[in-house]
Amino acid sequence: MKFDRLVQRLLEQAEEKTPDIEDVRKQLNVWMDKDQSLKPEQRKDLQKEAWAYIMNNLELIKKDTNQHGEDLNWPSAYCAWLLVQHMDANPERQEQFIPMLKELAKIQPMVQPRIKFLQDRLNVNKMIQNLYTANPTKYDELNPNYKEAERETITQGVRNGKLFPADSQKPTTSKAAYDQIVRANNNPLLVQALDAARGQEDWSTFTQPSFSG
Repeated sequence: MKFDRLVQRLLEQAEEKTPDIEDVRKQLNVWMDKDQSLKPEQRKDLQKEAWAYIMNNLELIKKDTNQHGEDLNWPSAYCAWLLVQHMDANPERQEQFIPMLKELAKIQPMVQPRIKFLQDRLNVNKMIQNLYTANPTKYDELNPNYKEAERETITQGVRNGKLFPADSQKPTTSKAAYDQIVRANNNPLLVQALDAARGQEDWSTFTQPSFSG
């Protein structure tokens, strides 16, 4: 009887294969592609699963020296950055990931420029949350879409693509993106956060705003 249980356990362990570098790269690429196809308000479950996976497999991500094009997949470090870059509802994750991204950049130089992208994103997301927290009633009146918003999800709501004009073009520069949101006149939180952030960052490389990522 004990032997049967041992055999069963060994079979279960065989099925629970520990991921290797290639497994992690493929999984992160799948999530990255799916994330790109979703609107911000649809990403919550995927982001929760992806974040846990990134934290659990950080050492393997660090060991992935694969270059883009070698197996038609992006390197794990790049995928991890883009997934976290879009976690607007959880700026605490973005803040936690910045020092990790700096370490990853030592192995994957292609993610070095993305450190500033993530820092910019974090700065604006924290400002949005602070603005909303300071005076939620004011913004509820300006935009009823914020009515049910909680502090931890307001940044997702503010980048909801449905709030933008249907005929709007995806901006190609930070300035064009900012002007588009001002014209839309429906994201006061994002506009005010950007106005505050522009004094802190180099506007020519500023990555906000873009609800499409």
